[in-house]
Amino acid sequence: MRTLWTAGLLFVGCAPAPLPRCLPGPGATGSPSTIDEAVALIDSLPRPVSVACVVEALDRPLSVVATSSVVSLQPAAGPDAPRLFLLGERLILSVVPDGDGAELLELAEFVDDRNTIKAEIAFPVTEAVDPALPHTRILFDGGGTTCGLCHSPERAEVGADGITRHISPALKPFSYQDVPVADVAALAAACGPDDPVPCPILRAVFAHGPVAQGAFPDAVGTLE
Repeated sequence: MRTLWTAGLLFVGCAPAPLPRCLPGPGATGSPSTIDEAVALIDSLPRPVSVACVVEALDRPLSVVATSSVVSLQPAAGPDAPRLFLLGERLILSVVPDGDGAELLELAEFVDDRNTIKAEIAFPVTEAVDPALPHTRILFDGGGTTCGLCHSPERAEVGADGITRHISPALKPFSYQDVPVADVAALAAACGPDDPVPCPILRAVFAHGPVAQGAFPDAVGTLE
C-alpha cells in the first residue's frame, strides 16, 4: 500500500517559534495507523480533549490535503476554513476549523488500496473512549452508516473483539476544489495566539512543525 505521509513533496513550513502543544502520553503514538491507535492517542491526552489537541499531538511532518468541498457531513466552512485531510500511512484523519463538523474527528483506515473503515469521534472528549464508540456513532437506526450516503457500497465486518466495523470505498475531493496547503498556511500565519475560530485548528496544524502538500493514492476515486 502506498505510504501517504510521503505523498506530498512540497514543505510549506511552520511557525518560526512553535507554540506549546499537546503531546502523546505514555504508550500512545503520534503517528497512529489504525483507528484503535487514534483512540489510544486521544485517551492519552489531558482531558477535556479537543480536536486541536489531537492534531497538535500528531508527529511531524504532516501531509495535508485541503478542500473547499461542502459535499460531506463534515463540510468546509468557507475559503478561510477548508476541510483538512491529515494523511497517514494507513489512516486518514479529517477536521474542519469552523462550522458544521468542527467538533468532529473523522477517521478512515485503509484495508486495501481503495477501501477504508469509517469512524467518527465527537469532541470534547471528557472520559476514556469506548473502542466501539467511533464505529457505533455513525450507525443509522435502520442499518448502515451515515458515511454510506456518499461512500457506497459498504459492508459490515465483525472483528475478533466483537466490534462491527463498516468498510466502504475511500473518496477524494474533486481537484477543482483543492485549496493549496500553502494558502492555508498563510491563513494560519495571520492568526494571533488568542484568536477564535478558525484559528485553533489552523494553529494546531501549522504551528508545530513542517507541513507538506499531500496527495491521495491514485486508486482512490471521487464522488460521482
